Amino acid sequence: MIYSEIDLFSLQNEIKSRLSSSRFTHTIGVVKMTEKLNRFFPEIESSELKAAALLHDVTKELDYNEHISLCKSSGIKLSEEDCSSKEVLHSLSAEAVIKRDFPKFASPKIINAAKYHTLASADMTVFSKIVFISDYIEEGRTHDSCITAREKLLSSLSIEKSIEENENALNIAIIYSINK
Repeated sequence: MIYSEIDLFSLQNEIKSRLSSSRFTHTIGVVKMTEKLNRFFPEIESSELKAAALLHDVTKELDYNEHISLCKSSGIKLSEEDCSSKEVLHSLSAEAVIKRDFPKFASPKIINAAKYHTLASADMTVFSKIVFISDYIEEGRTHDSCITAREKLLSSLSIEKSIEENENALNIAIIYSINK
């Protein structure tokens, strides 16, 4: 799906109105990192990737009960483990809000990127992998492990490399981030 600059500007303004200043700053950092990584994966539609980055934390600042209510009312099945962490819940409740409030952006790619941006998944697409790792390594992240992952990934990617080689670099960075 290709989104216009007007669509993305409107989405960005709506996201800004829903998030605290610090969360929105992080979100823009994720957008910038996805744009940087997108250069190495030109087959991925940049406007759709930007929309996913804007929406990945759309429910991050809701309270626990709001997450549960959104998931239940949308038919999103939750395990006991899912319910044990607000951090996990926000990646699941995002689907409900994206479908309800942002139907234009409710593509499977965007919904899966939001869903997997916290815990990852063995069957993530390159699209979802970019959102996942961008969330971890965006420039505002100053933890040593985030900085190391960012430096290693960015030095491993090259436009001269094949898509497979660049995806392997993504995979290595994801594994590193999960183990930290």
